[in-house]
Amino acid sequence: MEFSTRIANQLMLKQIQNGFGNNIVSSPLSINAVLNMVVAGSTGGTLKRMLGFLGSKNVDDINSKSRNMMAVAAGCDGRSSENVENGPILTIVNGAWPGRSTFSFST
Repeated sequence: MEFSTRIANQLMLKQIQNGFGNNIVSSPLSINAVLNMVVAGSTGGTLKRMLGFLGSKNVDDINSKSRNMMAVAAGCDGRSSENVENGPILTIVNGAWPGRSTFSFST
């Protein structure tokens, strides 16, 4: 997550330097989620390099860190959000579509 926070900070600073300083939103959590999805879909040398890059031992380590991070974000101290009375329920859907210029969603 530290790496994702650094990326988010750098993105915001670059936008400010380029004159786009109004209403900038950057999400280290989303950056981390995308990097974790890349790890989940990687194999062989790419997986090994990504794990090293993110400072994790294996995919299970990435998944464990992600669960802990989501529990903290949801404010449930490691408990499932379904079991927290009167607390926040955090639901996140992430996806990455490289090389696609338009997206269409149907219900």
